[in-house]
Amino acid sequence: MEARRMILCCVASASVSALLAATATAAAIRVEVGQRSVLPAPGSAAVQQEAEEYAYILGEYGGRLAVYRAGEQEPATVLDVYLGLLPPADAQALRQGIPVEDRAELERRLEDFIS
Repeated sequence: MEARRMILCCVASASVSALLAATATAAAIRVEVGQRSVLPAPGSAAVQQEAEEYAYILGEYGGRLAVYRAGEQEPATVLDVYLGLLPPADAQALRQGIPVEDRAELERRLEDFIS
């Protein structure tokens, strides 16, 4: 009888923990959804200058980490990395746009955000 109570307590505890984790994740996603990227407009002088200096820009699209080709408004890739789950400083930097020089730097930076 005591073993059964112990098992039920463990199952209940695990269920509550899973519910709390799911709720926190959903709240973080809800906060991020709808926030737009602050990348400049495609025809702007800032984008033209960045296109000359950088190959990519890491940014935000729909609350998720996105890779933009410099000079383009639509993301080339959107990853399943939610900004709401990143440290606030990283999320803010992504909202402002992080210029990336080349493919090797892009891969390094993405690895930092994913791991």
